[in-house]
Amino acid sequence: CGNPTAPPLVLIHGHSMSSSFWYRNIADLVNMGYYVIGLDLLGWGRSERPFYSGETVEDSVHFYMESFNEWRINLQLENFSIIAHSIGAYLAYEFAKRH
Repeated sequence: CGNPTAPPLVLIHGHSMSSSFWYRNIADLVNMGYYVIGLDLLGWGRSERPFYSGETVEDSVHFYMESFNEWRINLQLENFSIIAHSIGAYLAYEFAKRH
């Protein structure tokens, strides 16, 4: 939402939620000058629910980091900010550590 030429801001929801978690914040963030992009993590919200065979926390982190990075590349997002909560915040932390 907002002007696509504005600085991008990615919103990542928490466990058992969807990008609609942020609906009350989007207009204010756009008014603050951001191009706001809400992400539904795989398996939640309106995202696909691919088969998952992971058994460890590391498997889960790898699964979500791989899908997030693919999504980011498809949108051509290089420099962006993230607001996240719950598991979304953990994944944002992992992404920041790796990039």
